[in-house]
Amino acid sequence: ETLNFDADAVFNENKATASSTGTGNVIAYAGAIDTRSILNMSEDGTFTKNEVTGSTTGKGTVTVHGGAIRNAGTMTLGDAEDDKFTFTENKATGSTKGAGDVTVLGGAIHNTKTATLNGSASFEKNTISVKTEGDGEVLAGGGALSNASTLNINNGLIFKDNTVTAESTSTGAITAQGGAFYNTKTANMTGDVRFEGNTVTAKR
Repeated sequence: ETLNFDADAVFNENKATASSTGTGNVIAYAGAIDTRSILNMSEDGTFTKNEVTGSTTGKGTVTVHGGAIRNAGTMTLGDAEDDKFTFTENKATGSTKGAGDVTVLGGAIHNTKTATLNGSASFEKNTISVKTEGDGEVLAGGGALSNASTLNINNGLIFKDNTVTAESTSTGAITAQGGAFYNTKTANMTGDVRFEGNTVTAKR
């Protein structure tokens, strides 16, 4: 299926939450949009204070992707250079008191297939927060944006004051990377790209 937005789109304070007290794994995707097919936004887009949260007190793993958007299809944001996309104070959170691993990627966007941004974009004060009291390992990446496939940025962007925080009271490994951007595959960026005041913190 194809989802088209032909006018300005605003997504504010949407939430996705998944939790467990048993042995099963927890998966939580996208506070605002989880797309697995085709998503086109041809005008401006505003994403503010969207949140995705996954937690367990059991033995399963926790996987959390995309505070605002998780793309597993073909996503195109903007069809002209004057289109503007803002991602502000979106959040992805994961926690466990059990033995499972916790993975949290993309405070605003997590991309697993093909994403193209044609308009200008700003990512400001988006966050990843991970806390584990169990024995599992932690992976936290991309306070604003995480890419695991193909990402094309065609008109520049700004990353400002985005954060990744990972905290563990166990002996498991903590991996916290990319206060602004965490990339494991192919990212192509043209235009001015600015990183300012982004932070990563890992602690026991």
